[in-house]
Amino acid sequence: NTLILNWLPQNDVLGDPSTKLFITHCGNNGLHEALYHGVPMLGFPFFGDQFENCRRMIASGFGLKMDILTFTETELLENVLEILKNPKYKNSVKRMSEAFKDQPMTSLQTALFWIEHVIKHGGSHLRSSAIDLPLYQFLCFDTIFFLILIIISIVFVVFKLSKFLLKFLYWFYIYYFLDNKVKRL
Repeated sequence: NTLILNWLPQNDVLGDPSTKLFITHCGNNGLHEALYHGVPMLGFPFFGDQFENCRRMIASGFGLKMDILTFTETELLENVLEILKNPKYKNSVKRMSEAFKDQPMTSLQTALFWIEHVIKHGGSHLRSSAIDLPLYQFLCFDTIFFLILIIISIVFVVFKLSKFLLKFLYWFYIYYFLDNKVKRL
């Protein structure tokens, strides 16, 4: 009952009715695909937004979280069985899937609406103002230059202050400590 292939589209696997559980790293796309198809999840987040995605998955009640670095075989088996045997995970992900899919119009109807809207009213009000920006502003070079200038200024001030402080400590040492040793001799 095992089919071994080099690659399968994740969305197609999740859409198969025999898929009962999705073990995931809690990436955004995988979570949306599993949510769309109503498949409960077991999350192993380890980077970036995956922790927040996993937290939302747990809060919504359609999955559990495990630590990728410290989990044991027993803990993995217990969590897999918990998700498969407890109907609350399947029920909550099915409820969320229905809400996720509930749209007032189909994709074709939405596309037709916007095409007719542009034909009727024109599309200038839908045009992004970013198109009119100069390239250096669009690529945020002005902001990056400003931030680099601030960092260079801070480094310069810290360098000058530390140089002054070292010079002050040097003269302080010579004046108080060496002068007192000479007087004692």
